[in-house]
Amino acid sequence: MSVMTLQQFRSSPYRIPVLALVAIAALTLLVIMPLMNQTSRTEAENAQLATLIDMQKAFSPLVSTMKGDMGRLGKHTTLPAGTEVAPPSSLTEGLTALQQMATAASLRGVRFVPLAESVLGSNELVRLDGTMDGPLEAFRLFMLQATSQRWVTRVEQLEVTAGPQSPMYKVSVWIQVGGTTKGNGG
Repeated sequence: MSVMTLQQFRSSPYRIPVLALVAIAALTLLVIMPLMNQTSRTEAENAQLATLIDMQKAFSPLVSTMKGDMGRLGKHTTLPAGTEVAPPSSLTEGLTALQQMATAASLRGVRFVPLAESVLGSNELVRLDGTMDGPLEAFRLFMLQATSQRWVTRVEQLEVTAGPQSPMYKVSVWIQVGGTTKGNGG
């Protein structure tokens, strides 16, 4: 097969189709491909925005309830005297105390479970993961009472999700059992 020279190419009948193919390839690489990439990025951003909008729609009833609850709170932000619970001497006592506080605050479906890794060894600190549901005001009262206990050393995690009737709550707290307590909860 022989190689075509530039002079032969200029007079060749294939010159225009070859130049057209080169122009199409250049146009594709320089214009169309970047536009396709930008379109893909824009579609991904639109999908994220649609997800955020769906989340806002799902949480809208919860936000409305919370705003109403916060409006009814007024100036009542402290616990009545005598809400101090004696430090638990065992894990079972700590679980029972937290469940009683949540139930007394009118929360439903109250369940606390110790994190297995925190129970192992001789550590006096134990992490309890709790779930419950009910009105925001009830959960607020529970958290006020729980965090005012000296033996509740810290709240590690708190999650609120919209439920069918009322918000659902997940909370992880660290409690001290079987020893002396230091500091205040929270």
